[in-house]
Order: sequence, then structure tokens, then C-alpha cells
Amino acid sequence: MADPTSPDEGYTFDNIKLSRSTTDVGIAALISPDPATDCSLSPSQTISFRVKNYGSAAATNIPVTFSINGATVTETIPSINGKDSVIYTFTQQADMSGFGTYTITGWAKLAGDSYTANDTLTPVTIHTSPTITAYPYLEGFETSSGNWYSGGTNPSWQWGAPAKTVINKAANGAKCWVTSLTGHYNDNEQSYLYSPCFDLTGLNQPVFSFSHIFQTEDDCDCDMHWVEYSTDGIAWTRLGSAGGGQAWYDSVAAQAWRMSNTKWHVSSYDVPVKAAGVKFRIVMKSDMAANFEGVAIDDVHVFDKASVYSGADITGGLSQTVSGSGWINFDAGGKRVAAINPNGQNLGLTNVKLYINTGAVRNDGVQYYLDRNIVIQPAVAPIAPVTVRFYFLQTEADTLMKATGCPACTTIGDPYQAGVTQYSSAVTAEEDGILFNDASGTFTYHLPHQDVSIVPNDNGYYAEYQVSGFSEFWINNGGPSGTQPLPLTLLSFTANRAGAGGLLQWSTTNDKGLSRFIIQKSADGSVYADLDSVPAISDTGSIHSYRYTDPHLLSGTNYYRLRMVDVDGRYTSVAGPDSCCHGGGHAQRLPEPSRGRQAIRQQHGEYPAAAADRRLR
Repeated sequence: MADPTSPDEGYTFDNIKLSRSTTDVGIAALISPDPATDCSLSPSQTISFRVKNYGSAAATNIPVTFSINGATVTETIPSINGKDSVIYTFTQQADMSGFGTYTITGWAKLAGDSYTANDTLTPVTIHTSPTITAYPYLEGFETSSGNWYSGGTNPSWQWGAPAKTVINKAANGAKCWVTSLTGHYNDNEQSYLYSPCFDLTGLNQPVFSFSHIFQTEDDCDCDMHWVEYSTDGIAWTRLGSAGGGQAWYDSVAAQAWRMSNTKWHVSSYDVPVKAAGVKFRIVMKSDMAANFEGVAIDDVHVFDKASVYSGADITGGLSQTVSGSGWINFDAGGKRVAAINPNGQNLGLTNVKLYINTGAVRNDGVQYYLDRNIVIQPAVAPIAPVTVRFYFLQTEADTLMKATGCPACTTIGDPYQAGVTQYSSAVTAEEDGILFNDASGTFTYHLPHQDVSIVPNDNGYYAEYQVSGFSEFWINNGGPSGTQPLPLTLLSFTANRAGAGGLLQWSTTNDKGLSRFIIQKSADGSVYADLDSVPAISDTGSIHSYRYTDPHLLSGTNYYRLRMVDVDGRYTSVAGPDSCCHGGGHAQRLPEPSRGRQAIRQQHGEYPAAAADRRLR
């Protein structure tokens, strides 16, 4: 006799009854809209069911109803022959043009129906999405979820501003998608973050890039995530493989990410299909044990492949006419260097030069700056803002983040913290890729996030910002205050007669990393000799004022300039000259050229330049 308490004894069936229903009509399937097609449904969407007569006799005057999110429409099917089915399309159409979730069901209620269990359609959920047709596509999730949405088992995905220990900010702006805004992902999670639909038929080689950060249970077959794509919404294929793309999958065995990367960075992979209805989804999988902050994505960028240029200097420049309202790309060997959108203006023939540093990461004694800078020189100066894209590599960003050798110098914490220093001068020869010979123009610092957006782009990024004039450009983090352009900021430098001597006065900010000022003197404004030195205060918290009196004036006009020396003993730059004082006869106050360059704004603004005593790159 079987033991009913044993787990190996199988199943028991009893009281089985078979019956024939003579009157039985039910909804067999949803035909339209296709449950697998969730891209851009119509404001006049047809609703069709397959309705089946399971009975042997013909059924007539069959009430049939559809329901979408609880709103119902009922019509009548005249007749269905026994053992037959029809596809019934409702006369009344539905507006399903709004993007979001629609739950569709329906039922047939034939009078005298002897079996009602099959009358009603199991609810079908369709999440409609827009179809993206304009490229490049860039979604930063600042004003909305971007029509991305989550699903799956125990999903923890949320859209908003993250407030966690590791994932404590978006890459750009304030908002992104993240597995829980304030906590950890869930146990036993197999969740999906779905994209809108993409019509990729017009692209030559589509690329899927996004800003990426994650903290998961590391290096085990437990918690991991990956990317999939589908052309029909039913069959999903894993995108890419470990070792390909940019920062793509760190596990060959799992073909997924499973080793935490806790800095925002770019991840990119070429998309192998160019269909009309492609969707992507980020898959998050966890086990029942330990969990952490999880995954966040931002700045999803889908575009026709344009890798960042990684070759040598382009000192001769790339020249083409820039006009109109679209992006003009400057490429070398099929790789992107820069792009300009003149915003409706005609800049004429425009030259873009590129300079690559191959030595140690450069610094100005206060902050490190990127191993790449560009110069843009148009034939016609703009009269309104122009938008610029400055492309740089992930490897260059990594090198800048890890820079050493200057203990006092600051650098970026991740690529998205980069700002842009701009130097503009009427002397075009000074715009030559060399920072420390920038003497006669002005420096402007474009603040991270506020003025500069860093966008993931295949094997790197581009910094996008607006300018009102042209210039050479450098990438840096703004120093300790986050607002400072690269060189020491000399606010003023004057020389005046004071009794029998000459009084030199100057003021600075951004002195950190500076050791001293060497005062130099000349009788002709051409040949200078060291006179004395004044220690620098060497911090960045305020404006500092200095003064020095020269008791021994030369006969005729006396010329002075300052030479700045950093804490490592390097000569960094020269300021001046200013002229003062005839050494004989009556006192004479000569013009103070530097006073015309004293204006400063502490945030995004113009700073007077300092000239260089030598060429440094």
C-alpha cells in the first residue's frame, strides 16, 4: 500500500468527469494589437479577438466586450457556426497613442452558455513606447523617465535622484535609473529595465553607449547584469561579449558585469542589427544572499559610430566651412576630434587643431589637466553663442584621474566632473596648444554640469558647452573651489612712484602650489634681470595682495615684471611688464597697462592671462 506521507509516491487523481458542452462560446486570443508589438500604437487602434464556438450548434447574437484599463466597449457578433471561430474586429476603435501600460481583456457572454470558464480572455499587458527615428539619440533622464520602464521578478529599478553611499549622484544632472534610489537591490531579482523602440534602419553602424556605475556582490556566479536587445519584443539576445566594446562585460564565463566599478564611466558596444523596431533592456540578476547598491545608468546615447580620435597631434589643423544650424564634425581618419554647431551663423572656413601630451600628466601647480587640448579658429568671429563638442578618450580620463607628482594638485573624480578652460586672444599665435605663453587674452572657465555636459561616446566622451568666441580649450576640474581656470589668476599688477622709489603692487587668487614671485627689472622693457623675490601666500581661499618697494630707480623709465615659481622650483609664467617712474627729475606716473585687465567673476567668467617665459606643453 502506498505511503501517503512519502514525497516519492507521485500524484493521485479522483472524481474525473468529462462532459460535452452544447452551448459554449469564449475569447480564444487577442489578435490586434499584437501583444508582441509595443512600439507606437495608434490613436485609432483596431481591437480584434479570435472568438470560438466550442459547442456543436451555431451560436447567434453573441455579446462580446473588450476592456482596456477598465474602460469597456460591447458589440454583438451575429453568428458563429458550431466548432468554428471568427476574428471579430470591433467597430469602436481605441486611442492607444499615449505611451504607457495598457491592460487588455475581453469576454463573450452568450445566453445559456453551459461552460463559462473560457468566456474571458486572460489579461494581456502591453507597455507602449515611442519609436526613436532621429539620431543621435541622447536621454539624460532629467525631466522624465525617458519612456524607459521596468519589469521582471522582484524589480528594484527606480527613476530619480539617487541618495546612497556609492551611487550618490547621477552622471550628469540630478536623475538617472538605479536599482533602488536609497537602498540595495532585491534578493532573487531577475529584473529588466526596458528602452523605447529604435528604428535603426538609417544608421550605418549603430552604437549603444551609456553612463554606468555599479556595486554588486563581486566575482561570483550570484549577482550580475548585462544588456539584451530584441527586434520583435519576444526573442531577446545578449548584446556583445567580454573583451569587446568599451568597458563591456568583465566576466568571460558569465558574459556579464559582476566586478564592481564604483566610478561613473562609459560602456559601449556596436549593435549588430539595423531593424525598424529594436528594443534594449538592462538585465539585473541576484541570488538570495548578500546584496549591495546595484546598478545605475544615465545618458543613454544611440548613434552612428564615430570613435574618438586616438592618433598623433594635428598641428596643421582640420579645415572646413562651418555654417547653418546643424553639427559640423571634424574627423581625422574616420575618428572624431571635435564638432561645432554654429546655431544659424556663418563662421566661414574654420580650422581645428589637436595637441596630445605623451609625457607625464601636466599641471599648473594647482590642478592637473587632460593630455589633450584643442584650438578652434574660425575665419568669422561669432556674434552669438556657438556650441562645441570636445572629444576625448576614456584612457585619457583614466590617466587624469590617477595623476601623481603634484601633491597640491586636484583632479577629476570621474570624467563627468570635468570642466573646460577656454583661452581667447586677439593674438592668434598664442592659441598654439601651449598653456603658459597665453599672455594677452582672457581665460574663461566653463563649470562642470552647469556649463559643460559630458556625454558617453563609444571609446570615450565629448564635452559639450557654448562659447561666444574662439579659442584654445583645456579640460580640468576647476581646482579646489571647482571654479578656477588653469593658470594662476593675476588680478592686477601696477608700478607707481612712491617718494624716491618705485612701489609695485599686485593681487592674485588661485595661488595654491606657488612658491614665490621673482621681481624682474629692465631699463628698456626688453632685457630683464632679477631684482628680488616675494614669498607667495599659496592657498586658494581668497584674494591676496602683495607689495614691494624698489628704492633704487634707474635713470629714465623703469620696467617691471613678475615671474612665478611653483613649489617644485619650476618657472611657470610671467606677468607684466608694467612701467614706472623716471629715476631722475620730477616724479612721473606712467600708464598702468594691467589695470585694463582687472575684472574677474568668481564663477563662470573671464580671468586675465599671464604670459609664459618658456614654452610648455
